[in-house]
Amino acid sequence: QGKYEEYERNTIKQGVQYHIKEMEGVLLELLMNNSEQFVTENGEIEEWKGKGLNNQFILDIQEYIQKLKDTIKD
Repeated sequence: QGKYEEYERNTIKQGVQYHIKEMEGVLLELLMNNSEQFVTENGEIEEWKGKGLNNQFILDIQEYIQKLKDTIKD
């Protein structure tokens, strides 16, 4: 009757949706915490030199999330 196949599709779809939400959370956290200034224990502000968040990395994550969304479209 196809009930198991439907159950299997729904289970996989729910897993992918959960992973999408996790990846969106990771992306949001990366964007919010992309600061190169930090407050020390003494209350002083330190500016750390180095590489910030790479724009290509952000684009790669966004592309990955979109591909996941495309896989679960009905």
